[in-house]
Amino acid sequence: MVGALLVDSPIKLLEKLKYEVSRKSSSNSFPELNAVRDAYHLREWIWHHYLEDDAVMQQQMMGFEGNQQDWQHFINNQFPKFQILKELCNGSKHFILKKKGQIVRAIESGWDNQEWDTLPWDADGFYVELSDSSVLSISELLEAICDFWDQLFKDHALI
Repeated sequence: MVGALLVDSPIKLLEKLKYEVSRKSSSNSFPELNAVRDAYHLREWIWHHYLEDDAVMQQQMMGFEGNQQDWQHFINNQFPKFQILKELCNGSKHFILKKKGQIVRAIESGWDNQEWDTLPWDADGFYVELSDSSVLSISELLEAICDFWDQLFKDHALI
């Protein structure tokens, strides 16, 4: 069986990602969590659906022929924050992460978070603090990766 519940192609997964991103909420992280997993897994779906057995398409998309690891490196270079998506995705399936990465902690803003009042940003939502002490909005990250995937699909006539 390929896919689940009619999400059976990268195009359908991109549609689902766009839907989840549109449902963002400042009080419920579930849409963001769903979008993180969709955004991350699109890389694998695109590889297996379009590139794995098509050297011409690899050349067109990446500028060279390669394997799945080359595709992963290509995406990481094209979208440097992809590693943060990977960490968030891994964090969604493990109760305790043993490996340290760029994410120091996740933060939920809002009226009931006393720590929030002392921090230098004021928009409600979900954020991660990174190892360089910067703070990244999950909503902004998801909008950026959604735009990235959408543009890749359009640039290569996959839509």
